[in-house]
Amino acid sequence: MVALLEMRAEINIEGLEEMSERLKRLEEVIAVLAKPPEKNWFDVNAAAKYLGISAKSVRRLIQRRLLKRSLGVRHIRIHRTDLEDYRRKTTI
Repeated sequence: MVALLEMRAEINIEGLEEMSERLKRLEEVIAVLAKPPEKNWFDVNAAAKYLGISAKSVRRLIQRRLLKRSLGVRHIRIHRTDLEDYRRKTTI
């Protein structure tokens, strides 16, 4: 009878460890799914905030062709990779 109780306790401990691992994995998945998607396209004001400069400066950078803008849309949109490239090129 004692052996049976010990086996039952061992099974419960193993089961709890397995459940704990499953819970950890579920928490990781939930954390990834709960994270809001990253913004890939920025308008002039959002790009200015991202770069830490004024909206007027962003427009000047576009005019000087230092920043690329989207083509074929009514409003100016700048892709995240273009902002990151500009930041990388201009950072000392």
